[in-house]
Amino acid sequence: MKPSDFSIIDVLDFQPDRGLVELENRRVLIFDGNILMELRRMIVENLGWKECQPVIFHYGYEVGNMDAKSLGQMYNWENKEEWFQAGTIMQTQRGFCKTILSYLAFSPDERHLMFRGRWFNSYEVDSHKHLKLTDTGPVCYVLCGYLSGYASYCFDREVLVQEQECFHRQHCSFEGRFVEEWGEPGIKFMEASKDYDLQHKYAQLNKQMAARRSQKVPKNKDEQTEDITTPKMLPFRSKNMSRVLEMAHQVANTVANVLITGETGVGKEVIANFIHSVSPKTTSKFLPINCTALPLTLLESELFGHVKGSFTGADRNKRGLLIEAGNGTIFLDEIGDIALSIQAKLLRALQEKKVRPVGGNTELPIMARIIASTNRNLEELMREGKFRADLYYRLNVFPIHVPALRERRDDILPIARHFLSKYAPASLGFSPQVAHILENYEWPGNVRELANAVERASILAGKQKIQLDHLPPALTVSDQACVFNHVTDDWPSLEELDQKYILSVLDHCEGKKMKAAELLGIGANTLWRKLKKYQTD
Repeated sequence: MKPSDFSIIDVLDFQPDRGLVELENRRVLIFDGNILMELRRMIVENLGWKECQPVIFHYGYEVGNMDAKSLGQMYNWENKEEWFQAGTIMQTQRGFCKTILSYLAFSPDERHLMFRGRWFNSYEVDSHKHLKLTDTGPVCYVLCGYLSGYASYCFDREVLVQEQECFHRQHCSFEGRFVEEWGEPGIKFMEASKDYDLQHKYAQLNKQMAARRSQKVPKNKDEQTEDITTPKMLPFRSKNMSRVLEMAHQVANTVANVLITGETGVGKEVIANFIHSVSPKTTSKFLPINCTALPLTLLESELFGHVKGSFTGADRNKRGLLIEAGNGTIFLDEIGDIALSIQAKLLRALQEKKVRPVGGNTELPIMARIIASTNRNLEELMREGKFRADLYYRLNVFPIHVPALRERRDDILPIARHFLSKYAPASLGFSPQVAHILENYEWPGNVRELANAVERASILAGKQKIQLDHLPPALTVSDQACVFNHVTDDWPSLEELDQKYILSVLDHCEGKKMKAAELLGIGANTLWRKLKKYQTD
């Protein structure tokens, strides 16, 4: 028996009537390779990519080890080298990849082993791209594990296969040796893959999460233990929010005034707090004030302070927030809504870096940094005479625009999952239909509206997966109207409508058939057949 004569068809025993497929009395399952992608996704999301590596390596090792045992029992190989070469063919015919062995040297005294080769069409490369992982190092740990396990059984000593080049080239290359020939790092990795205690790792993670949840909430300022150097930010992955954070970092180490613009609910105060938290002023106060929430006289007093007797009810001296902030940051939210009289006084305070309390004669120095925000078009208000141009230019030293949620749809699901973990840690997540609606809704109320929708849905769903009927009516009515518009566009036939909808979903999923099939609620094979039919039509 020569390795080139080997065919996996010859060793598989198909018994469809009994529901069995066997390989040398080992039960074999035929399933979609995307299941392994999904398994990898779950492990990566729970443990991280580095912790995932020994787990998936061990899976490949066990499969390869059992295959070597089976092929060794079924065939009489001329030598160990040919037995091993059959394993590279088995790896190819299993569908893991196309394995090409280019070099194999096994010393006559069996003390040294080295082999090299290449992998083409690695399913692990596809998995890595599917998960959108940015790691450019080795990713084919199942393939390494498979050949390691197979070779270890063949040569009766522990063999470790490591990847030398990965998918940033046209192929992946590998090299195998006896494990001790890799030195200390190779020995440690092999030990880690065999002794990896997944249950213990999950127990550690659960313990850490429980500790975080049970942390005492500070009762007053003196008891605060929160790490003020670590700002709280919502998760994001869109390029435009990356740019916003980049700009926030750039201006944080300066004392320049910042004007943050954006629609209601986009998180302007979050960005302002972030700037403060990563700035040298992080140990000082961050004082936000909503300029629209206070009447004119009270807003003036809050900003600039007042002296006793300056107006009815002023029974004591009061320091304004511009002074109270000290060397910290004051955040003027919705600056576009303040009266012109307040604008004039604020402009003078910014120019002179001094403030005079209401009814007072003494000017006090301002040390705080000013960050302002608005959801209005200040340039338009300037043209209408409702906002002072000189104040606008004084505030607009470093403008930052926070995009609306509909302009960064990549961030919607990460933010929604963040709120879901906050409101319902035991929730089973969003159904594919709900995820589709969340990603495609316009969100006029932006992040604030999304948070409210998720909180409502989590209350209705309890510990179950969130379904369509748990969402606010506005979301589902909007989605139904969108679908109806497509239907009434040209009144297509049911078959045409089916095709249009499937292709629309596939386009929404960026051509990813597994994700589209899940969203459509059909099997991947069904979707494949439909797409093939559309091509022939």
